[in-house]
Amino acid sequence: MSHELRTPMTGVKGYLSMILEGDAGPISDEVKEFVAQAYVANDRLIRLVEKMMKVARIQEGKITLKMGRVNISREAKIIVSDFQIPAKEKKITLTYQPSPADLWVKADPDRAREVLMNLLSNAVKFTPEGGQITVSHRQQNSWVITDVADTGIGIKREDQNRLFEIFSKANLSLAGQEKGTGLGLYVAKRLAEAQGGKLWLEYSEPGRGSTFSLALPKI
Repeated sequence: MSHELRTPMTGVKGYLSMILEGDAGPISDEVKEFVAQAYVANDRLIRLVEKMMKVARIQEGKITLKMGRVNISREAKIIVSDFQIPAKEKKITLTYQPSPADLWVKADPDRAREVLMNLLSNAVKFTPEGGQITVSHRQQNSWVITDVADTGIGIKREDQNRLFEIFSKANLSLAGQEKGTGLGLYVAKRLAEAQGGKLWLEYSEPGRGSTFSLALPKI
């Protein structure tokens, strides 16, 4: 069903893009605004369907992993650099605290990046203007742990235990703050676990921010 939904929505996106680019002739500014809003809404639907397809693959055990030796400190540095522009748009200070030496883990590089990108995306979404986000590493026994700490809205204590459940109240209420799906943290945790890792909420307090931690096996 997800595949069947995605195909026509992708077609709609293409036609809306052509209208906005003037391929169908000139349109008024008012019409252009309406079409632009339709384009954004359709794009959001496509992302939702893609996440639902990923959830289905995870639940059926059909996620393909290419495990290898990954320099997680280098990957984190690159991802932090990629998020500097959206952070600056909200006047958020995004800082990467490098480790003294490269940190190597056993992971699928694409999936590890996906988890970290989800955590950073959430941190930017839920941190108000003038806030701070810090990405750092620490080693604990056989794990390399990457912490993503923010000074954002925080999460109520009663919601924290169900935060990683699919469509949980906490996940959906967070998604409601910014137009999200309520699936991101569920997917991120399952991807972390599929790589032999862990993902958890290290700290959170309403109005004072949150810290999410990703642990991957050290090599």
